[in-house]
Amino acid sequence: SVLEGIADVIGADKHSNEDCPDDLLASANVVLVYHTIRIDEALLKRLTKCKAIVRYGAGYDNVDIQTAANLGISVSNSPAYGTEEVADFAMSLILNLYRRTTWLAEKLKSGSACFAHVAEIVREAKGARRIRAQTLGL
Repeated sequence: SVLEGIADVIGADKHSNEDCPDDLLASANVVLVYHTIRIDEALLKRLTKCKAIVRYGAGYDNVDIQTAANLGISVSNSPAYGTEEVADFAMSLILNLYRRTTWLAEKLKSGSACFAHVAEIVREAKGARRIRAQTLGL
């Protein structure tokens, strides 16, 4: 562990405010949180020793930053967290919609289609389009 001998790191693996035990919150100096936990005023007041909250993700939408500031708790985030993965995934979903890839794969998997010739794939993939000369607006 990078922090061995410097700090105790406890992986709480909690997914809601109700799952967070008071003793764990009261002993935390720093909290690393994902989007599944809402760091609201009630939870912030349970963080009696906390000096910093790190939101690993691009936003602060699940952290009451005003109340944290009033309590002297610094809040930071990871603005570049997963940006390439999200962009890649969005592009793969767009391609899937255009080419109907998942739809065709499901037809094959379920046995409701059997393609012996390209013409059969074209018929079953009705609505699949080429991307050439298309404009994508995000």
